[in-house]
Formats: sequence, structure tokens, C-alpha cells
Amino acid sequence: MKMIKILMVGLILCALLAPLESNAQATSTMEEVAWSAYIPCANDGYGEVAYGTLKLHVVIGKNLVQFQAAGGELIGEITGDVYRPTGKTSYVQTSFENGTPVYTFVNIYHMVGPGVQYMVKEVFHYIFKDGMWQLIVENSEVTCK
Repeated sequence: MKMIKILMVGLILCALLAPLESNAQATSTMEEVAWSAYIPCANDGYGEVAYGTLKLHVVIGKNLVQFQAAGGELIGEITGDVYRPTGKTSYVQTSFENGTPVYTFVNIYHMVGPGVQYMVKEVFHYIFKDGMWQLIVENSEVTCK
């Protein structure tokens, strides 16, 4: 989960530092990335790290950056179990507060494997206030079955 947050913060910073033109069209690509994730309910509840490659459908447009799982798999380091990702992560400029843009990050992420359903739901808002960027957590929920 830490890796996802680091990736998303980096992507948001890139988007903040290089705003897209107002008349730019969205671009859509397929990317393959090396990935690892800690799955706390794997390995009979003892957890394990899984490694592998994810295929991501990436859409970048005016005020939008979106990543959607489009295949790939992670292999459990201890059990050798195969986990498949589903879900979508989006960053959107949602509104303005006192002339400053508000950016919203929405992450709904599932990792499904043998007897395991790991889900993360997060909603964060980034706003420039009082001379600095602030993170407001609206919702952060982790379910592990």
C-alpha cells in the first residue's frame, strides 16, 4: 500500500508541475510495470509480499490522470499463490477554493487470490492553503478477507 501511495503522490506532483493545456485531448496507453504489494490476509492471515508485473490502462487528459488494472499477476513470495489485480486509481482537479485548484485522488484497488480478497478504498484531497500543500483524508478503508 505504501508503494501505491508513493506512486500516486509522484504522479500528482507531476500533474501539478506540468498542467495540461485546456484544449488538449486525452491520451490512452497500455503500460506494463513491475509491482509489489503486501497482502496482509494472505498466507493464512500471516500476510506476504507478492511480486510481479501489472498491465495498466493509463488515461491522461485535461485535469485527469487515471490508471486501471488491465491484467497481470503477482506471485506470493512465501506461498507461491497467484494474485490478480482489479480496480482503478484516478487523480482529478475537482474544484477551486479561493482561486486555488483542489485535486482529488480516488483509489479503489483489489487483489484477488486463492481464498483472499484484499481491497483498498481511499479518497484524498490536495489543496494549497496557508502557503503549503495540504492533504485532507476523506476516506481510507482497507478490507482483507
